[in-house]
Amino acid sequence: QSQRNLSFRPPTGSVQSRVKSSAELEEEMLANIPKFRARPFNKKVRIRLP
Repeated sequence: QSQRNLSFRPPTGSVQSRVKSSAELEEEMLANIPKFRARPFNKKVRIRLP
């Protein structure tokens, strides 16, 4: 039961980490967007889309 209680009540540090994770996720997404864009730079891929 002790372990269950710990899982149910996360520490304050976990909450702060979650907020930071959100900001880090956004930054990672932004960094991934240009990388993904540079990959499908082929004109064939663009012709296939429409």
